[in-house]
Amino acid sequence: MNCAARYVQSDGTLGTAPFYKTGIDWGTVYVTGEEIIPGKQYVVQSELLADPTDLSDKRRATTFLWGDTDNSGITELADLICIIDGYGRLFMSPCTFERANLYPCDPQEDNLIEIGDLLAVLDAYNNYSYLGSMPDCSNPCPTPPPVPSAGGETPDETPPNPAPGIITMTATPSTIAPGGTVTIDLFVSTAGDLRGYQAGLETNGGTRGTLTRTSLEIDTEDPNFVFDGLDYITAVNTTSGRWAAALYP
Repeated sequence: MNCAARYVQSDGTLGTAPFYKTGIDWGTVYVTGEEIIPGKQYVVQSELLADPTDLSDKRRATTFLWGDTDNSGITELADLICIIDGYGRLFMSPCTFERANLYPCDPQEDNLIEIGDLLAVLDAYNNYSYLGSMPDCSNPCPTPPPVPSAGGETPDETPPNPAPGIITMTATPSTIAPGGTVTIDLFVSTAGDLRGYQAGLETNGGTRGTLTRTSLEIDTEDPNFVFDGLDYITAVNTTSGRWAAALYP
């Protein structure tokens, strides 16, 4: 896009000043930034340090549609599975970290697969456009048409924004002997139109030994489960101590 003319920097971000490397040193670069948006064609050229007017032939690349992690042309269950697997750092071709990392506007800002990525694919599945799903992002082109999702072209409507919920945690038992186990339950209440949630557990301290996280579980069989009776998907990362659930579709 001519309206997004920028130079690729060493870390894949875009800047106004040129950055030079040899072809071998460049290798494979994943370009990110608010200027890179779904479903758009970009023209790429290289220039020589000795003569910046000596440009290479133009090469064109089109980004995937919004939410379409496998470039199949639609947002479907496979895209949701890609995000869920990526949440647990399990990637199976064609799913990769770069394809699953959709959120925030510049995914390098958090460099993490999280609830925002999951909700982004769910928005695309429900035909919300990129700018509708990500209202804080900007479009580099003036007065652009809506950026479509892989599910179809829609106005840039914003998905419902739920009211904040209240999170409480309980520990059972409240005290343990060395070598014992404590169960920590997390509850969400007064969440309004909750679409999804993410939580994490870090352990530290302990006056008679180190506290170690041993397992994580979303107890979907509990009748008080916040999405009980609804269609939902869950994701757990036992390594980082994070878990998430979201309504589906």
